[in-house]
Amino acid sequence: MANIFIAHRNQTAEASLQHSFERSVRQLEGLTKRLIAWQPTPKEDDFPKPDLSEFGVPPDTPPENVQAELQSRTVAATAAVLTEAYGEGGQYQAEGYTIQSSPQDGGKTTYQVAERSSRQVVFAFERDDGVLNMLENQLTTEQTQDFLQVAQRITELGFEPLEQDTTGQTKAQILGQLAPSNQLQAQSVERPILKADRANDHAPVTALDLVQWRYASVVLGRGTHKTANITAMAQAAAKVQKQSFLQLYQQDRLASLSLQPEPADVSRMHKDIDQLKDLVWQIGPARVEQLYQMQQQLTQPVHIANNAQIQPTGSAQQLER
Repeated sequence: MANIFIAHRNQTAEASLQHSFERSVRQLEGLTKRLIAWQPTPKEDDFPKPDLSEFGVPPDTPPENVQAELQSRTVAATAAVLTEAYGEGGQYQAEGYTIQSSPQDGGKTTYQVAERSSRQVVFAFERDDGVLNMLENQLTTEQTQDFLQVAQRITELGFEPLEQDTTGQTKAQILGQLAPSNQLQAQSVERPILKADRANDHAPVTALDLVQWRYASVVLGRGTHKTANITAMAQAAAKVQKQSFLQLYQQDRLASLSLQPEPADVSRMHKDIDQLKDLVWQIGPARVEQLYQMQQQLTQPVHIANNAQIQPTGSAQQLER
């Protein structure tokens, strides 16, 4: 029978057993350390995702306010379409309204809708690559219905009957108070100071801003470099507070962060968040989340410069590259 203590001939049985035990412990420690090193490190600071239902409306907003915003965005889209179809020199004269479009720096365009009779501006919005940002809304219920009815008729009938109309009768029936006026002479519209509904580019950046921006960056295909840059900004802000960004976000997502981003980054952040918000209203939160998942899986995400690239119906994978 082989001597199991052959390696320790000059030791007592007890000493040999002790040595073997210690070596086994060291082996176990080595294997355990290798196993831990091989396994993916648990993410202590998983980046949170925004609640898409909050886009366009504050948390816990009653349904009627959601409907009101959807209506105002429909009014804006209708005004823009009619100005493009029938406007001259950026101005559209309708039977009951005047719509003035004005190009701004950075490719944006502002629109003002005025009552034809009083010339008072009752509605204003901004359009940037198709993204709508409401600026002012003083429309009465009847005025809102003027636009909503026209939007529905155009959606149902299209522009073909209007383009074939030579007498103006069809336009008058379908467009009502928004039908082209016989007075084609452009008139100047008084332009009051617009009341923007959000902070300017010098406003402090919050944790919610970064969460929404990072999500938007993925959805809109801005690339892994941009996403990583946003993540690094978030982690740097959290490090100042000596906690993880997830903890910082959960503690107070609206608190100002200790960040001094470049003005260009802040401007890009606002633009991407606005575009994401517009996309949520266009195709719904569920399809936006599908798009988020799809973009994450692509080696080269599709850069969505304009939301018109996204099909209004069908699968979230239907987008124009």
